[in-house]
Amino acid sequence: MEEEIRGQFEMFNIKPSQEVIAKCLKMCDKYKIDGEDLVDQWFAFTSSKLRGANPTVEYLEQMERKELMKQKVPATITTVQELSPVANSSKAATSEGPLSTPKRNHVPVSRIQTPIQTRNTLEETMSSPSILSQTYSKRTDALSVRCSHNSSKATFKKSSNFDVSVRPLYEDGLQSDRRFMYEVLRKRKQGIDNMTEDLALAIIKKYYNEIGKCNHYLIDKLDMMMNEKSLVEDKTEEFDYEKQNVHIEETPEPNYEPDYDSDLELEPDLEPEPTAEPEREPEYKETLVCGRIVSDSNGKINSQSILLEETAKLNGNCYSLNLSKLPKYSLFCGQVVVVKGESLKKTNRNILLAEEIYTDTDFKLPQEPPLIRDTLQMIVACGPFTPQDNLSFEPLTDLLKYVREHQPHVLLLTGPFYHKDHPGIFNGELRQTVDTFFLDLIDTVMQGVPSNTHVLVVSSHKEPHHYPVYPTIPYEIAQRYSNLTFMPDPCMVNINGLVVAATTADILFDIGSYEIHVDKTNSAPSDRMGRLASYLFKQESFYPLEPVSKDLCIDFSLMERNGVMALKPHVMILPSILRFFIKELDDVLVVNPEKLTKGNSGGTFARLEISPGASQTVCGCLKGSIGICCSKKIGEYGMPMLMDLPKPLDYYQELELKGRDVCYDVVGWPVHPDTGERTVRVLPVKTEFCLNIIFFLAYPLALFLKLCAICCCIRDYEGEQDEFFKEVNVIKYNSGKNHPGPKVDVYRDKDLREAKDTRYIINCMRESQIALQELNKFKE
Repeated sequence: MEEEIRGQFEMFNIKPSQEVIAKCLKMCDKYKIDGEDLVDQWFAFTSSKLRGANPTVEYLEQMERKELMKQKVPATITTVQELSPVANSSKAATSEGPLSTPKRNHVPVSRIQTPIQTRNTLEETMSSPSILSQTYSKRTDALSVRCSHNSSKATFKKSSNFDVSVRPLYEDGLQSDRRFMYEVLRKRKQGIDNMTEDLALAIIKKYYNEIGKCNHYLIDKLDMMMNEKSLVEDKTEEFDYEKQNVHIEETPEPNYEPDYDSDLELEPDLEPEPTAEPEREPEYKETLVCGRIVSDSNGKINSQSILLEETAKLNGNCYSLNLSKLPKYSLFCGQVVVVKGESLKKTNRNILLAEEIYTDTDFKLPQEPPLIRDTLQMIVACGPFTPQDNLSFEPLTDLLKYVREHQPHVLLLTGPFYHKDHPGIFNGELRQTVDTFFLDLIDTVMQGVPSNTHVLVVSSHKEPHHYPVYPTIPYEIAQRYSNLTFMPDPCMVNINGLVVAATTADILFDIGSYEIHVDKTNSAPSDRMGRLASYLFKQESFYPLEPVSKDLCIDFSLMERNGVMALKPHVMILPSILRFFIKELDDVLVVNPEKLTKGNSGGTFARLEISPGASQTVCGCLKGSIGICCSKKIGEYGMPMLMDLPKPLDYYQELELKGRDVCYDVVGWPVHPDTGERTVRVLPVKTEFCLNIIFFLAYPLALFLKLCAICCCIRDYEGEQDEFFKEVNVIKYNSGKNHPGPKVDVYRDKDLREAKDTRYIINCMRESQIALQELNKFKE
């Protein structure tokens, strides 16, 4: 019995003391249970009550009081014929001993061990002897290609081991120390309104030539909102609204009400008709309304339940949309739209007869193309990584084996590793805390991948040990790995200039549950998956749905800042329970790799090969190199149009800087490690000499093209030439003796920090104004 109890504990990497063994023997003898049942009951008790603590005498006594004493002691009278023939111990063979319940046929502990095989230390981290999934192990289509896109020239072989720079697209993104779920109802509504107004302004900015002639109070209101946001918007392009600017004063904000009778001029001698006449015909007026799509019924919207709700700054009116004139439209709850149509005011309802619905913005890709010198290999897998019937993580083990064989540059894993509602958690298969179990999983992953593969792990609100809030802060562990990066959900990652966006929320399935699509023309077959994915780019948001899914808790204060997309990514990862697909939508490669496991069977993962493009032209390289190394005046001419990205350095060209780590500024240009200025060479001297010779052959042609552009009144890029070679926003150290201290740069045109700081100040002023108003009301 003692060896049995000790062996059962050692199966779970627990070495009990002699006092614990003695206590267990007493409990087995008292309650007539064998060692295996006692150990099983202990692990169930410590998982639910003690958070996976190791056994001690005190804990065993606590389990005895709360669990074993409540159970009835079984009868002890049996016949000799019922005794097991295997129980051939001295105690069982002695006739003088007390009669007891026969023990089950028990195999020695040395025989119930897992066969020795290479499992990448995953079984060492497992805390329960999970039975392998029969459905997963019997699959016959492992590593079969289910879907491909533009793979005719792809080799899917790693040709070089170039260094991969993996960093968040925004350094001030969502961090693990960020507070969340502190929002009140007013701030929640304000966050939704702010996102609605920003997107509505972007839509009007794109279609202003078509909708700017509408005679409606919204134009005046948007003028004032544009002036209010002009301090934080990019000033590269201005709009002529053909109206006077509205100055914001300290007086209360005017209440703009739609004037439906402004165009009806009455004769001076005639009296207006009575307004209370019940049989009066409804009056139509061309109008423009922007807001969010809402539904007056639960569930999926239909053509009779579509409402358009304005924000609080736009009076908060709610219109019932009549879409009978539209031949084609696609709408969902929470979608921000600008509707042009005829306003019908009848009784107490505001009806809007829509003539045109504008839903998309001028959403562009990053100006800088990816700096990929060779093919970039990437593997994308989305959790869960274990079947529903066990916690063995066989699919994750097979994936790590595949990664070791092919050694991609980047491995992108999106959570959850296992679902928070996994049956194994509730059945007592998990014998340790979820936090320590997750640490073991991360150690297993990092030990199973090559050192030259960078691992990206995107957090999930469905992870058992993590916070169930969306946007989700990144995971955090004590141990650091040089090739491991934790990212929040959602996130945008810069991989050598390639912008990859990912989210673990199943937005495709959620939008599909609330969407209505009508096409009266039947001109082409509908691509439902492509349409659902394109909503994210049109709305510039990772989760534009409102109301959200029932299993998702959104913090809109975080959503306003970290749930929107400022730039269109090159690659978009959208894992969903819907069928996998690869589509190119609006110059974005959208990939739904589905899940690595589906129920008790295996799933799918994606492998990407990104080849270098030709967006960085030869002329741009020549002019940019000469401008940086020799003459700024030469490089300033047309530089932004020809050279898209700074050149990364493997090492400094200067002899005095040999062996030092390369430093970059906020834009990505290599800078001097001591001064922080762009005074270092980006190319060897011999290469610069050859480029100089070639450049003077192309420079006259460039001057001729410039003169032609001036004569033909071709619009030039405003402000870009002056911007490109301005000093970067870093702290510089003056080498002069009179000023030894640090000197901080001031804001310059298109400073990346100016918009952020200005928005922060404006939000603080708004909150202070609201607080003062509430204080005055309280005093009154």
